Amino acid sequence: MLARRLALAALCSLAASLVAGAGAAPTAAPRGTLVFAGTHNGNFGIYSVRADGSRLGQLTHTRAQDTAPLFSPDGRRILFLRGTTYARVPQLALWVMNADGSRQQKLASHGADPAWSPDSRRIAYVGRGRSPDVSFLVVVSADGSNRLVIAGRKYSPVWSPDSKRLALATNSVDERTDLAVVGANGRGLRTIRRNIGGRPIAWLANGLISFSTNDGGIDLVRPDGRHARRLAQVRRVSDLAWAPDGRRFAFTDYGGGHLYVGSMARRALRDVTPKRAGSLSEPAWSPDGRWIAVRHGFASTDLGAYGDLLVAAADGSSWREIGSRSSFPYRGDSERPSWRPRGETPARLGARPARPSPTELPSRSLLRAAGPILGLAADGARVALSVDWSPIDCGHVSVWAPGTRIVHVGWQQPCSQDVGAAPTITGVLALAGSRVAWIESGESPSTETDDLMSASTASPAKIVQLEDAEICLNCYNGDQGTFLSDVYGDGRVLVYSTWMQCAPTDAEHAPPDCNPNGEPWGQTTVKDERLWRIEGSKRVLVRSGTGLVAPTAVDAGRIVVLEVDGAVAVLRAKDGSLVDRLVLPPGQALSAQLSGSQLVVLTATALQAYDAATGAPEQTVPLGASPNRRLADFDKGIAVYVEGRTVHVLRLANQRRTSFKLPGKGRVVAQLEPSGLFTGYTLGSGTRPGRVAFLTRAALDRRLSS
Repeated sequence: MLARRLALAALCSLAASLVAGAGAAPTAAPRGTLVFAGTHNGNFGIYSVRADGSRLGQLTHTRAQDTAPLFSPDGRRILFLRGTTYARVPQLALWVMNADGSRQQKLASHGADPAWSPDSRRIAYVGRGRSPDVSFLVVVSADGSNRLVIAGRKYSPVWSPDSKRLALATNSVDERTDLAVVGANGRGLRTIRRNIGGRPIAWLANGLISFSTNDGGIDLVRPDGRHARRLAQVRRVSDLAWAPDGRRFAFTDYGGGHLYVGSMARRALRDVTPKRAGSLSEPAWSPDGRWIAVRHGFASTDLGAYGDLLVAAADGSSWREIGSRSSFPYRGDSERPSWRPRGETPARLGARPARPSPTELPSRSLLRAAGPILGLAADGARVALSVDWSPIDCGHVSVWAPGTRIVHVGWQQPCSQDVGAAPTITGVLALAGSRVAWIESGESPSTETDDLMSASTASPAKIVQLEDAEICLNCYNGDQGTFLSDVYGDGRVLVYSTWMQCAPTDAEHAPPDCNPNGEPWGQTTVKDERLWRIEGSKRVLVRSGTGLVAPTAVDAGRIVVLEVDGAVAVLRAKDGSLVDRLVLPPGQALSAQLSGSQLVVLTATALQAYDAATGAPEQTVPLGASPNRRLADFDKGIAVYVEGRTVHVLRLANQRRTSFKLPGKGRVVAQLEPSGLFTGYTLGSGTRPGRVAFLTRAALDRRLSS
């Protein structure tokens, strides 16, 4: 029995050292309580955690973006910023709450750089007017009363140890940053150092003021501006924090590769960077000065980046992760740690974290999505759906087989609709077996980009970028650049096409790589046309040349392509060789689909069926004129087309028809597979407005037969 106990104790000790990431010497587990901002399990909010990683709690529970929590010196309250919109300008509102998350109160519609006074009675922050260029310093009581405004462009306020004065950065002359001191009553503003580096500023317990310089120094100066001296010379300081006793400081360099600790006693810096840590930022000292909490970011497998929190011993001896990594697809992004000054709380702060809210809720025949449905692509029994932005998730792709669970491609994370925040998802996507591909789009004032992305349902977190197409908008010689077509898939084949395009006005303004191919000046020149096949995480060239426009369908290893002269070509996906080429007048073929031995072409007024191998005409079904008709799919003699909000299903053999008028607003999409009919649409309201409905093939056949 004793041997078993000794063995168990040894295993526990080994496990603890592995979790802690022990260095040269073991250190006792850190003690204390922190708050931080995060997206634990997909929910934005302010969270609490013990320094050993236990007792995770959630303090805020809204759909807003809460960040930058800051404990008051007495540990009783927490300041934080909440994403909001004021005067049509996205801003961060300043809020305060009790340490347990209760009594949340808004202090200001905009409040940057908040700082508690050491006596916890007042708060200084940077306010903003209706114009983003107008800012000022505000001092207010912790309950929101006694608001004092100190005019001028001021930022980064820090309090004196006696809570009577403030040190701050001013920016008023030729964009120069100066260091100034002002009374907490707004009187006696005095510039004590000119042309400093700006942030970070600190007023130390010994009465000195610390600031960074433009030449990479960390300097000290008295509040009267006298006896300035260089404390440390570093290349580039990113984030800097002083220990509570004011004798040591920690900082991360630009790029976040290292965490350093320095002291008043010696000029040498100590590198305490934890092993295998990612990009480091936002250091925060524990109340006893033994530990430093820091955010370490690391690249995600879906081309993004996110972060976790770790606590490192100030002597570099050990470290441990304490953040909130979550299981896929919920990303736990943690940032902005703040220690409770009075040490560890006996109980959890806040409630247990809320359960994640999935983006899609499926049943056997209906899927409800948090965002609008932009596109569908079905293959076999599964359908890929493109879902637009929603408060609980950014635009993304998911794959669903009715009656089974959803596969979310990429990480689910709360999202904002900030302009330029991230590429936007489009409705262009394709599914082939277990692999899905889609297009994301981004735009700046001068360029537009289209990125072709791909992932496998077997590894949905691993997203690869296959193509990056960039277009110059409104160039002096017309839109130009690399263009990317729609993507199509079936079975094991995914295809798309690219081409170069420009519209030079004359020979003088023509780029060297865009001379006309016989077109007159001022008209669009198309060149370097290529058809690609996606194989895993790579692309393979299928065909190149002049006249290729874009693929419209894939079936049984064959690709349907519309050509510039109006012809419809059927190619072999393996090598691009020609199966058949259907010659039609230019502009007659609006779209084409392929299934088995039949090729179906949509014209302005009819559906025309041809033999896919020989091009022989088989049937024409008049549809009448409609400017909004789209050929959605074709499978085993049944065509699906969309007009407005109505999905039409037509069996060519006997011309039996049925239709589905879908409610809501926005785009209506449909896909037909041997398993059944998928339709996608978006309701006009509700927390989950997106809909994907599934009707089995047997039920669809009954409707066509009745």
